[in-house]
Amino acid sequence: MRMNVCFIEKKSSGILFFVGIFLTCVLAVSLTGCTNDDSYIPDTPVYIERNINNYKLYTTGSYLYIDEKNIDKEWIGYGGVLIVRDFNDEFHAYDLSCTNERSSKIRISEPNESLICTCETCGEQYNLGWGFGEPLNGISKRPLKQYNVTVNEYNYIIVTN
Repeated sequence: MRMNVCFIEKKSSGILFFVGIFLTCVLAVSLTGCTNDDSYIPDTPVYIERNINNYKLYTTGSYLYIDEKNIDKEWIGYGGVLIVRDFNDEFHAYDLSCTNERSSKIRISEPNESLICTCETCGEQYNLGWGFGEPLNGISKRPLKQYNVTVNEYNYIIVTN
């Protein structure tokens, strides 16, 4: 009789072990499967170096819309790059691709005087005036992809990722 009890205890602990592994796997798959990273713009090389004075980026509210490479050593991201001098007088660089459309061919417009640009395909508008690139209409759930911006001592703006 004692042997049967041990056999039943071993069998139940084995079943509990496999149930625990199964539940852990289900939880891991559900947590990783729920991320929405595929809705963002892919990482693509960016390297742009331009003189601020040559491109009239010396005033608040100015911008430079780059949808083609200027030289062979230049990389312009996924859909191109928009460099903006915002209302806080700070530089920001955004990818031109709409985060709702996620296509390198569907680009946001040049910004208006309020530093708002629009995706002509879905109609989403993005606010660039305060350095966030956030969507305004709720069509897109993500802001525009941003790149790193530095200004060197020679008045060159450098955009990288």
